[in-house]
Amino acid sequence: MLQAHNRQAIVYRLHTDIHKKLKEFLFLKKLNDQELDLLANEIVEKTIPKKDIFIEQGDEDDSIYFICDGLVKIYRLTAEGQNVNLAVAGSGETIGEMSPIFGGVRSAFCEAQSDVTALILPGESYRNLIREHPDIALAFLQVFCERLSQANKYIEEVVSLDLKERTLKLLYTLSKHFPDKNIKVLSK
Repeated sequence: MLQAHNRQAIVYRLHTDIHKKLKEFLFLKKLNDQELDLLANEIVEKTIPKKDIFIEQGDEDDSIYFICDGLVKIYRLTAEGQNVNLAVAGSGETIGEMSPIFGGVRSAFCEAQSDVTALILPGESYRNLIREHPDIALAFLQVFCERLSQANKYIEEVVSLDLKERTLKLLYTLSKHFPDKNIKVLSK
């Protein structure tokens, strides 16, 4: 009996920890505690070691990763084998929210640039939650809209800014993920 009670206490603490971590994600701030509990019930926390490629382009995994701590490089390989860096994701950002909607095939690689703490929501759970809870669906829709807006800004920059201006803008963006401003620029 005592072991079952201890297990319940551990599960409750894990659930409470996940609930607290979800509250740190800006796009989830409008959700109430009941909705956050629904998410927390479906989530598993995982530590991803530095240099681990935990999502591979072409994989059929459709889980969503909530990055609590650490940095993740997101990149694609072209048909010619060229590595194309797409983004850097850090604390408070999500990765993989498109896969559960568009069929589960990963469009890019994700590599931990430091040890990463992530909350992982399986795609099937995500689909069920957004079907049954419109406020959760709206919260994720906000992420999609922000990503679309970022893509539009990037296209505008590529078309309108010269290389020097794009480089300065990229360094400014990266500085948000490196508060100590320790960014090294290497040239080949």
